[in-house]
Amino acid sequence: MGFLERIQKSIRINRSLLCVGLDPDRERLPETIDPDSDGVRRFLMDIIDATAPYAVVYKPNMAFFGSMGIEGLHLLKEVIEYASRHHAVILDAKFGDIGNTARHYAHMACEGFGADAVTVNPYLGRDSISPFLNIENCYSFILGITSNPGSKDLQKRELIEGKQLFQHLAETLESDFPGNNWGWVAGATQVGELAQLRRVSPGRWFLVPGVGEQGGALEQALGASQTPQGNYHALINASRSVLYASKGSDYAAKAAEAACQLVEQMRQCPSFDSATV
Repeated sequence: MGFLERIQKSIRINRSLLCVGLDPDRERLPETIDPDSDGVRRFLMDIIDATAPYAVVYKPNMAFFGSMGIEGLHLLKEVIEYASRHHAVILDAKFGDIGNTARHYAHMACEGFGADAVTVNPYLGRDSISPFLNIENCYSFILGITSNPGSKDLQKRELIEGKQLFQHLAETLESDFPGNNWGWVAGATQVGELAQLRRVSPGRWFLVPGVGEQGGALEQALGASQTPQGNYHALINASRSVLYASKGSDYAAKAAEAACQLVEQMRQCPSFDSATV
């Protein structure tokens, strides 16, 4: 089953669009968890089990695992395999490199680690993207407009023809890669730009970070990402607000509560159930 089929099945079952980001920051772990690889393993697997009834996809961030060295990379593979028992998995690494190197990154992410999807940085050009799109059964989320304050430094820069860089990027990739095996990373803190991206890419899936600690409004982000047909083709990511909902031994239960609250907010959006099928 491909990535889109997996998430659509989970969306129907859980009535949710929640992506849970797995960013194991050892300085923020609950007090009852040891900050070694065994402790992080226990923490993440407890979080996955607790949030599985509310999530539709998981998104481990490779940097947090890589900072633990080789043990962390082994743990990353374990976590992907464990999370995959419940839902699809996006490996968040924002890969961006020249063609041949990109090809090896693509094989590493999708075949080596077993992810269903990856995040990709497009700013090295077409040949840095195409190797990911040529991997069978691996979906790519390409950075479109990101949620960080520094996105204005480049992505929002106005070009000579009057368009912002992210708009030019979107139009270029839509023309060059018309297939349905990729979507956009579009930050919840950039609602106006998110809506502009939707106009250029009317049917693509968006991965929407920035809800929660980064300050993005869930309802506004969902509204801006609706397709012309009224469908919510958006995966709303929450990481820290779910993972670190408690510093105590009840961390898993509190993570489940935080995830449930986000999903209940989603369900309050207009025509949610009919717009997610």
